[in-house]
Amino acid sequence: MRQKTIDQFIDMLFDLTDLFWQVGITIAVLSSYATYETLMFAIKHNSEISASNRIASVVLSEIGMIWYLFPIFFGFMAIIFARRAYQVFIKQNHYY
Repeated sequence: MRQKTIDQFIDMLFDLTDLFWQVGITIAVLSSYATYETLMFAIKHNSEISASNRIASVVLSEIGMIWYLFPIFFGFMAIIFARRAYQVFIKQNHYY
């Protein structure tokens, strides 16, 4: 079965992190920034929806928590890559 492109891309990033811990830290920092930006977007979006009185807004407010999945995903990626980069750094510099 053929693997999806996004899975191959993430596997490639993990392999690069195993070779160079700096790649993992860079990805973790970028993911942290993406977490912040998407969280601010979700908060702003939910507050705008809750302030409106239209029918569509009522429906969107019921599923408004879905906007928080993006910051959770990026935060999870930041933690995973930071942990992997730390492990590679310790291994490469013989701190274990």
